[in-house]
Amino acid sequence: MKRGKCLMCVCSGVVVCLVAAATALPKVARADSTVTISGNSYYEVYGAPVGDYSLTTHGHTLLGTSNGGTTFDVSHFGRFILYIPSGSGRILFDAIGLDDHWVESQPGPEYAHYTSNLNPTNCSWTQCGDWYIEGPPDGKTIENGVGRDAYYGFSTLGATAMTVYLQGASTGTHDVALTAFSASPTSVTRGQTVKFTMTTNGQQLRPPVALPTLTAGQQVSGSLKMKVPLTASKGEYLITGTLSTVTGETNTANNSMTVKVVVK
Repeated sequence: MKRGKCLMCVCSGVVVCLVAAATALPKVARADSTVTISGNSYYEVYGAPVGDYSLTTHGHTLLGTSNGGTTFDVSHFGRFILYIPSGSGRILFDAIGLDDHWVESQPGPEYAHYTSNLNPTNCSWTQCGDWYIEGPPDGKTIENGVGRDAYYGFSTLGATAMTVYLQGASTGTHDVALTAFSASPTSVTRGQTVKFTMTTNGQQLRPPVALPTLTAGQQVSGSLKMKVPLTASKGEYLITGTLSTVTGETNTANNSMTVKVVVK
């Protein structure tokens, strides 16, 4: 059925300070854990060319399945097809991200929602409208008809990555951890540059930038440099890297690590 008019991004900066005989807390980019699929809830994502509005797996390129995560590379395709086989359990689709945007219809057939056996939860397309699948996650979901093949097709809008956001599936454990934090060199003179290297299961360690949600268990490393001020007092400095907590996180003991830098 053709529907008419009808990312989770997190930003943070990285700040490192030297304070004599004190602990400095650089802020590191945070990331929420992504939804994982469990049980018999299963779907596949296919790539299709611009102008191909058919809802079928035949003749289209398989980009991945829910067993491999929730983000798929659509960089070589003008459209994507979400396929839920008849043997899958009930899946509640809350939103679909395309890079740092969301699916949203526009005038013309290329930007209309195409569905088969996918309907708004406890509602109908006529009553609830296409906004149930448009925009960021908001608790308004569409779901497959269990026991029947279901499809959803839409333009990739020129995006390189497509991310599926769900409700009604296991969300796993929400936790970010700073797994490595080091300084080089650890003994410096005033005016010298110190490089701090960090590894985290959160996001890239960069100045403020919009970042996509990572798959659970993924690790990302980053580094930043800081020049020791000429006015800095000689002595030992404790530099602590800290990850901001994420929603639902209970284990915060692994969010920080500290290194010692000596200024001679």
